[in-house]
Amino acid sequence: MIKLKMLQSFAILVLTLVAVLLGNWKVDTVNAGVSDRRNATSTPTTRPPVVIAQCEDDNSAPTIDRLFISPTVIHAGQLITFTALAHDKCGVGSVVYDIHYPASSYVLRPNCNFNGGKRDICSFTETIDHGISPALLGEYKIIVRIADIKGNVATYYPDGTLQGGSSNSHRLSIPSILVQ
Repeated sequence: MIKLKMLQSFAILVLTLVAVLLGNWKVDTVNAGVSDRRNATSTPTTRPPVVIAQCEDDNSAPTIDRLFISPTVIHAGQLITFTALAHDKCGVGSVVYDIHYPASSYVLRPNCNFNGGKRDICSFTETIDHGISPALLGEYKIIVRIADIKGNVATYYPDGTLQGGSSNSHRLSIPSILVQ
């Protein structure tokens, strides 16, 4: 009996954490007695009402709140971590890093999918010089594009300009990467 109660408590805790992390669920905890549980017809978690109207006429792109790219001085083949924290009232779709190779027209476009989270973080680690062999040494310039689930796009440039966003400029630091 004690193990069953502990297992039920653990299951409720896990479901609560998953619901809170997904951000799309409202969590109501129920402290029901044993007799109440036998006749229960609903679960302790309920979905909030869907408000479609707020996203129907959404034409604003998502916003990148923070951007981390590290390390920025590497040797050929070294891993780099890309992390973006972003938000959008209807849900962030994906972020794409346009990495322009030095003295070349080649552009690597790694991306990260936010899966529609309204305020979320997306991170991945990869090498950037795998598109051309032997690796090109020099400065790799980066432009960052982010789209929401409705297709609205904002493009962040390293010089501080912003295209498609709520203003014409941004304060993010978008470093170039030096491959030596």
